Amino acid sequence: MKTTLRLSAIALLSLPTLAVADGVNLSGRFSTLGLGAEVGYAFNEYVNIRVASNNYSYDYDTTEDDINYNFDLDLKSTAVFLDVHPFGGTFRITAGMLDNKNELNGQAEAAGTYEINGVNYQGSDVGTLFSNVKLGEDNPLYVGLGWSKALSDSGWGLGFDLGMVMLGDSEVDLTATGPITMDPNFAADIAAEEEEVEAEINSDFEAYPVIALGITFQF
Repeated sequence: MKTTLRLSAIALLSLPTLAVADGVNLSGRFSTLGLGAEVGYAFNEYVNIRVASNNYSYDYDTTEDDINYNFDLDLKSTAVFLDVHPFGGTFRITAGMLDNKNELNGQAEAAGTYEINGVNYQGSDVGTLFSNVKLGEDNPLYVGLGWSKALSDSGWGLGFDLGMVMLGDSEVDLTATGPITMDPNFAADIAAEEEEVEAEINSDFEAYPVIALGITFQF
């Protein structure tokens, strides 16, 4: 998939100079995938291909039940989209694929106790508890619809997309720094907690909604 994305980007960026005036489009957008930049090429008024890069980071802290949590959400993906404008106008149907690097990393420090797999452990025994969540599979599919500037018209325009990324299964990794990590019972509880968290995330985010608003310039 990475090779496909690189080749697509190279193909778009290496279009002959004369073609830039007839089909190339550049976009910036804000979406639930993050802040994005796109370069595309319209083969005609019905078909357009886009290569997109999305990035966004958000950190936040919270405290609950005497446990201090710090979370870092990193949205990072590269995508290839194929747009079909069935009526040759602004309405489009889109399919695509992502190179998914979205992650949620966290750490927790307890002044009292942790509850792990239904068992209470002293915070001093567990130490700092780290969690790493890989949000979805490496190359999930995207399907959606939207409206954008007509491919046959040059100049500025707005774009709107509504769709779904079929994220699939996420992966959760929990680790601790305290002396109890050598206890096999604790290791079993950590493994069971990982499975429980994975099940919850997969239930809530197996399909991830995408809402995007952007501005486009069509050459």
